[in-house]
Amino acid sequence: MIHQHLLRAEALDAWEPIDGLAIVTCKVRVRSGAYDAWEPRVYEFLRTQDGWTIDTNPGYLRCESWQQIVGWFCYMQPVEIDLITTA
Repeated sequence: MIHQHLLRAEALDAWEPIDGLAIVTCKVRVRSGAYDAWEPRVYEFLRTQDGWTIDTNPGYLRCESWQQIVGWFCYMQPVEIDLITTA
């Protein structure tokens, strides 16, 4: 297993898992009216026959390529990013 701290969300691009599984922990900013906080999140990325599936807990998001995964992740503007994968 590899545990890698990522300084920027874009760095995920270099870590496409060979075995098709990665887990990312991070914090994302949640804003709702007067509510503004950094919430911890855990995302599981799993390669399927159709591309990639992101377990966003409580739902799933499907992407065709790892680059789409990275684009979605960058859109979230996460901080304190840790990646766990085998490659």
